[in-house]
Amino acid sequence: MSTRKIDPTKINFDENTTVEVADLANEEYYVEGERLTEARAEQLAAEMLARVRAKNLRPGGKSLSGDQKHSPVVQVRVSERTRDKLRTIARARGMSISKLSRKVLDEFVERESLG
Repeated sequence: MSTRKIDPTKINFDENTTVEVADLANEEYYVEGERLTEARAEQLAAEMLARVRAKNLRPGGKSLSGDQKHSPVVQVRVSERTRDKLRTIARARGMSISKLSRKVLDEFVERESLG
């Protein structure tokens, strides 16, 4: 018996997708060496759905707003010089320009809100 891992984020369903339903009461299926039961199938389906939903929140990463909502986007234009300096600082800190900018803006908003 061959087993292969399927990346759930690579699965695309459309109106032409068919799904074969297994008779788990009368047939034996094994997933990662464990017999597949209805309860285990439901658990695996829930895990796969959670991964697919989480994937849909990318590329920006996890939701900053909570509740699995997309985070609002703020764009700003800067000079090439400023961008290059931001890139250098961000790399030195092991983060992206976006994450550095978010951190700086959060600190500014916190500081200005206290007054």
